Amino acid sequence: MSSDSQQTAITRADLDALKAEILGALNLLLRDPVRLSILTAPPDDEPYPEEQRRRDADAFDAIQRGEFTPHREVLREFDL
Repeated sequence: MSSDSQQTAITRADLDALKAEILGALNLLLRDPVRLSILTAPPDDEPYPEEQRRRDADAFDAIQRGEFTPHREVLREFDL
């Protein structure tokens, strides 16, 4: 086998493996209604007001500083 045919055979094998991987992933996505709805949902067109951006940034910063209520405590507050 020449160098060119070996390269073609390797490439074809790689493509066949990739095709199988892609088809498997698509099969998984199409069988899961939640994933499918996420993939086909329209883009969010609601505005993101500056006030909300500031509150979100403040909350993110607080979490980074460790200022948050642990999940267990929240559940305990609601007797869960």
